[in-house]
Amino acid sequence: MTFTHVVCFKWNRELAESDLQRIADALTELRAALPKIREYSFGPDLQMATGRNWDYGIVAQFDSEDDWRLYDTHPVHERVRAEVFRAIIAERAAVQFSA
Repeated sequence: MTFTHVVCFKWNRELAESDLQRIADALTELRAALPKIREYSFGPDLQMATGRNWDYGIVAQFDSEDDWRLYDTHPVHERVRAEVFRAIIAERAAVQFSA
């Protein structure tokens, strides 16, 4: 069984390519800092359903809820939230599920 965490963001402004690269770099660093992450993917919306989609998504898979909780409270994750995401988020939605 896999524990999956999905997060979607809407930005409070239009982001430049350099902003998106900063996000990708931070998430790549986060992935490297947390070996308990089984799979990790992220990226900007492909704008295939204009007006209905969110701006950015992250999907993280773990072996257990406990592994996700370690990720959720890890100091690198807290830093990425504070330094990279907090100033640009208009809305955030998340869901966790096991399958």
